[in-house]
Amino acid sequence: KMNNRASDWLMGKSSQVPLELLPHSKNMLWNRELSRTDGVLSSSARTGLDHTLKTLSVSRMVVGHTPQFQGINSAADGRVWRIDTGMWDKRFGRCEVLEITTTRSLMSDSQSYGTHSPGSTDCSTDDDPLTSIRVLTEEGIVDGSLRKAPG
Repeated sequence: KMNNRASDWLMGKSSQVPLELLPHSKNMLWNRELSRTDGVLSSSARTGLDHTLKTLSVSRMVVGHTPQFQGINSAADGRVWRIDTGMWDKRFGRCEVLEITTTRSLMSDSQSYGTHSPGSTDCSTDDDPLTSIRVLTEEGIVDGSLRKAPG
């Protein structure tokens, strides 16, 4: 229902802005609980994260909308990645990219470009040892395991 309401409004079929799109701190599009810059997730945020991941049958979530001036980082044991680095203003934000790949795609990359080997020391995840998570920065490549937020 929510998708239909949002789609109708965006396509001009409805003049009523869906409640889900209105700015509100508890709205799913505007909620910042998973992006706290102190790295601490409340118990309700963790519960919501766990429920969402289970419902969608995924192992992690990527969120933006709240600048992380220390750079891309993860919380909740890598289950949520916060990627908004404030690049809207180069004076404040860092240019960084979160890269999540599988060993299979890394192998095809190395065959094509000769730049990567499947035996690299990139961060693999406990839930999927074939998954590699890296942060590509202006200074170089950082293993995802080094970007865990405090707390």
